[in-house]
Amino acid sequence: MPQPAKSKFDKEEENEFSFKELLVKSANYLPLFVIFLVVSFAVALVYIHFQTPLYSTSIKLLLKDFNTKGGGQTVSDQVLPQATITNKTNLTNEIEILKSAALMSRVVEDQQLNTVYHSVGKVNTFELFSTDPATKFIRFSAIKDSSRYYTVMIQVDEDGNIYTLNGDKKTKVRNHVPIVTPSYTYVIDIADTKFYQPDNKYTATWVPTPILAAQLASTLNVYPLSKDATILIITTTSQVPVKSQVVLNSLVDEYSNFNIEQNNQFADNTIHFIDNELLLISDELNNVENNIKTFKQNNALDIQQEGTQEVGKAQELKDKLNDQELQMNVADMVGKYIDNPQRKYELVPSNLGISDVTLGGLITAYNQGVLQRQELLKTLGEQNLQVKTLESQLDDYRSKIMESINNIRALYTNLYNNADTQYKTVLSQITTIPEKQKQLIEIERQQGIKEKLYLYLLEKKEEFAISRAAATAKSNSIDQAQSWGPINLKNSNVYLMALFAGLGIPLLIVYLMDLMNDKLTTRQEILKNTDAPIIGEISHFADQERKIIAGKTRGILPEQFRIVRTNLRYFLSKDKTGNCILVTSTMPGEGKTFVSMNFAAVLAVSGKKTVLIEFDMRRPKISESLDLTKESTDLAAFLTGDFEPSKIIRQTKQAENLFVITTSYVPPNPAELLLSERIAVLFSYLKNNFDYIVIDTPPLGIVSDAKVLAEYADLSIYVIRQRFTQRRQVKTVNDIYHDKKLPNLALVVNDVKAKGIRGYYGYSYYSGGSYGYDYSFGYDYSTRKKSKWQKFRAFFK
Repeated sequence: MPQPAKSKFDKEEENEFSFKELLVKSANYLPLFVIFLVVSFAVALVYIHFQTPLYSTSIKLLLKDFNTKGGGQTVSDQVLPQATITNKTNLTNEIEILKSAALMSRVVEDQQLNTVYHSVGKVNTFELFSTDPATKFIRFSAIKDSSRYYTVMIQVDEDGNIYTLNGDKKTKVRNHVPIVTPSYTYVIDIADTKFYQPDNKYTATWVPTPILAAQLASTLNVYPLSKDATILIITTTSQVPVKSQVVLNSLVDEYSNFNIEQNNQFADNTIHFIDNELLLISDELNNVENNIKTFKQNNALDIQQEGTQEVGKAQELKDKLNDQELQMNVADMVGKYIDNPQRKYELVPSNLGISDVTLGGLITAYNQGVLQRQELLKTLGEQNLQVKTLESQLDDYRSKIMESINNIRALYTNLYNNADTQYKTVLSQITTIPEKQKQLIEIERQQGIKEKLYLYLLEKKEEFAISRAAATAKSNSIDQAQSWGPINLKNSNVYLMALFAGLGIPLLIVYLMDLMNDKLTTRQEILKNTDAPIIGEISHFADQERKIIAGKTRGILPEQFRIVRTNLRYFLSKDKTGNCILVTSTMPGEGKTFVSMNFAAVLAVSGKKTVLIEFDMRRPKISESLDLTKESTDLAAFLTGDFEPSKIIRQTKQAENLFVITTSYVPPNPAELLLSERIAVLFSYLKNNFDYIVIDTPPLGIVSDAKVLAEYADLSIYVIRQRFTQRRQVKTVNDIYHDKKLPNLALVVNDVKAKGIRGYYGYSYYSGGSYGYDYSFGYDYSTRKKSKWQKFRAFFK
């Protein structure tokens, strides 16, 4: 039945990708989906069974912000430059310290983690770890090259005998007896052999500290609890949760010790500096005191209290002079310390009474760089570019510190000179004091300076000693490390992934197959690509023999041709005689001749006098298909001769009212024959003597014979073949339909396979089609049963 033409908009919309259509097509590949689902779930079961569980372990670390304590600064804050603590703890820096391999190296050495134990089973290998020393069945010692790996593999049989394995070599060894090798010595120390399975192999691998520390540090994840909190959460994942707990607990302890050591470095270094200076000052003080004693012994003085006012003023200026000289001495001590080449890149004492902000900031920055250099040297050599760059920065800081000290000393010297001038002026005004007494006063002033400096350094040493003893960690763990259940053995997720894979992969395969397939498969595809109406659909025919079968009374195939005959009422006038029906296709092999013969036969058995004309003169096949002998009076002879049309019309054996005009031999010029004026004579005769004229023409996609004969046709039947005709060819048919290059064009879909993975109706697992018939019988009317293999092969055709 003719269908209304669709708009351009409708066509474009239909040609878009349709997920619903893909799902419908996927129903044809149900066995593929079943296979993939079974395989996916089988893989999931195997994966779950053999997967090594991973456990998550975490610990919370509280960072104390010392400079925000209520009640003011601590002694440590007053006397030590807190290189690692600022006004607000820098969480980013602390996170990097916690994740550093240097800090983890301390953990490895403290917990003796260098030896890693494994149980090697037939399928999986598991790491063994326990806090019980008895579980460490191999102990390494006397390692000559600590930068290499060393592995020992053992096996314990059912009788408790111990063997070492080296490739295929198996050597029996004794328990608790040292075994010496050229590179190391090890002792097998198994407490109870019954805990070792005979089928398993056990390995002990000595791993270098830097490598193991880097491996453990790489598994750490450190992040703050919240934006404003100073609580850090440290997590790690491993196969052995007990080992992770030991590592995290030890890491927090080592981090606290690290910070205490960092703080104590300043105190120790400053105390050592003060001790050295005290020795020098003590010697100088002894010399001054001896000078006073000698002077008094040699000069008997009777000091009278005269000029009391001038003496008091002189004493005041002397104290001021002593203070300035003390500052000068402290500045000199720090300057000598900095300028000493043997103390290069050592921590510089600070807070010794020099109240200069610039100098304090430079020393703090310098000390931070010194600490950073010490950490780098733990993992890098002195010639490393990063170390050299840092040393260059430290040298620059040293120059700036010396420049700042020189400026401070110049300032103190200027103040000292002013005070000294005033002191001498006042002292000269006291005339009642003898010259000897003045000399004694000067010597005693030197004694006072040395005593004051000595006492000042003793006080500073006591402060630093107190701060060192009172040093506490700037962090502590809130609780012990805890491990949680396996994080990778979520069976529901694995099964869900298997479900997605079992459905998604075949769905993708179906989509790609459909994308690469350029053949027409479903009825919907035909309707998408052309507006031409479909007049009938002919099922797949398993028998390759070309013959007329439409004359039979039973079977789906004759019924389908009858449907085509019935649909003629929508295209041809009911009362008209001599209706001419042209049958063509795009390419050879689409079943044009087969449809022509059977369509003519079904018209004939209805009582209509029908003639079939074989105008496909390049490949004539109708004579052979109808078991007719070749005659010299054929269509080609008529077009070149002058005899009557009745002489080339032949009666068939298949139907009483079916006649044919065949081409017995291939003419040399079939295209020119179609231009013969006798064609008009032929069609005039046939239309007057027959009810229906069926023309079998050559394929339109190869030659244009069908267009030449179109002027005599009342109806054009265009044959397309499912799973054979290309989609782009159907678009050409649509152009022919709209341009009316063939009159009254209608489609017949041949070789329709309703079921199977390329079913015509797109839902092969549902019975029936557009007419509700079961097309699985095709043209084979025999009652023999097909084998399962034959049914399986037929499904995938």
